[in-house]
Amino acid sequence: MKKLLVLFLALMLSLCFTACNLTETPDEPDTPDVPTEPEEPKEPAEPEEPEEPAPPKNDGSDKIHKITSSNGISSAILYDAPSSDYISDDEYTAELSLDGKTFHKLEVWTARVAMQHPDAIGTYTTHTTYFVNFDFEGEVTLRITHKSAGDVRIRPIDKSAYSTEGKTTLLTLDEAGQFSYEVGGDIYGNLQIFANPIEEFDRNADDTIYLGPGLYNADNCRYIRMEDKNGVRTPVFNISSGVTLYLSGGAVLQAAVVIKDDDGSRLMGRGVIDMLMWNTPDNNRDTTLPYPSAIMISNSKNITVDGIIIRNPSAYCINGGNSSSVTVNNVKAIASMPWTDGFDVMACSDMTVKNSFFRTNDDCIAIYASRWDNVGSSKNYTITNCVLWADNAHAINIGSHGSGNATSPDVIENIKVKDIDILEVHSVNTTGAIRLHNGGENILKDMSFEDIRMEFTLGDAIRLHFVKDNDTYGKLIQNITFKNISAKHALGEQSKIYVYGQDDNRIIDGITFDNVTIEGVKVTESSGLVKKNAFAKNIIYN
Repeated sequence: MKKLLVLFLALMLSLCFTACNLTETPDEPDTPDVPTEPEEPKEPAEPEEPEEPAPPKNDGSDKIHKITSSNGISSAILYDAPSSDYISDDEYTAELSLDGKTFHKLEVWTARVAMQHPDAIGTYTTHTTYFVNFDFEGEVTLRITHKSAGDVRIRPIDKSAYSTEGKTTLLTLDEAGQFSYEVGGDIYGNLQIFANPIEEFDRNADDTIYLGPGLYNADNCRYIRMEDKNGVRTPVFNISSGVTLYLSGGAVLQAAVVIKDDDGSRLMGRGVIDMLMWNTPDNNRDTTLPYPSAIMISNSKNITVDGIIIRNPSAYCINGGNSSSVTVNNVKAIASMPWTDGFDVMACSDMTVKNSFFRTNDDCIAIYASRWDNVGSSKNYTITNCVLWADNAHAINIGSHGSGNATSPDVIENIKVKDIDILEVHSVNTTGAIRLHNGGENILKDMSFEDIRMEFTLGDAIRLHFVKDNDTYGKLIQNITFKNISAKHALGEQSKIYVYGQDDNRIIDGITFDNVTIEGVKVTESSGLVKKNAFAKNIIYN
């Protein structure tokens, strides 16, 4: 018991001692701050590049409609526009049938055309025109209804079978082509029909950029870059060598396409290059500003442009410079601005244009030698099976610009133009549906124009003459043949042929007119249809 008491007292004393030490021990003084080395300033983080927007992901399955006849003989592919902004049901409705019973709606697209006033050069009245676009094989029937009844004309004349009852026309097609559907003689509010062959294309092929149905611009397409041109920001789609850009039907690309220093690039599809936003409301150009061409091909070779629609470029539809081995096939273009040539090339060789439609406010086809940064001759052109419509200027324009070097002139040679329908030529301030105008010391030689049908020409049907360019006239026009050509008159005046050399040293030599008729009258030496001067020699009539 005593031992337990002693242990208890010892424990209590120990606890008391510990408690006293805890309460009486003074706090340790605060440790003074010790100066430290300043931290190295951190370099600002590099701003991260914003992630480039990719094209809209769309396989097109809901915008591309493939239909086949029950017997499997005929088929068609129809395309939806990416936005209602591009289509209109106000003037026309259009439908397509494979059997004449079941009809499928075609979307009617809009574009802009312009009429230049003959009494006020440089002023225009703009109009909305229309087009439909589809692919087919076999035979199809189109049912087209206009809001008003009237006399219907489909051109090229005699190239389609159709019947009209009231406001509705049934048109049967068994071959691809381009047509103008006009009611009551209205050539501005008409409906262009772009009937394409069906094509096979592997969208997954190597070096292919496939853009399915949708709207593509600088906001959503990583391939489009904004480039500065004289202070104006322009969206540009550059195609690299060997790359194919496939623009599907129902796709709209709002950018200029540039093919530069390339070999083997292709621009293909059934889609639309849309440049209407660069057109001015009054249809005039500010000459201090650049206006982009829809397609620019420069210093390139082995290039293909196939199937594309060009809607209202602000400059050339297709412009080529110092390029070779270019093929343009089944391209359709509608333009309203001044200087919107269809196919305008300079110092190029081995060029082919076929199965295409150009409706322009300048020359549909223009072939030059040296101009601007493009230097050299032009040779070896084949232009076949095209429909041309010049709301202003010429259907075909060759010559003019050149080096101006009398000792080493540029030569434009070996040009073959065959099977062409010229629907309209309204040359308010220029003359000639087909014009060879030679300037800049050029030599123009060895050209043939065959199987050409002019349905309406304002001014001369054919005009050969010299002009002053680069401070000098051309040197020679030689060995030109016109065969199987028919021309109709304009505004009650007979279109004529004009062949004028410049002087004894700048002559036109060796021109053949073989079965050329104007208003049904054959062109002969005594027909009075050829105006010529003493510097036009060796003219042959067959």
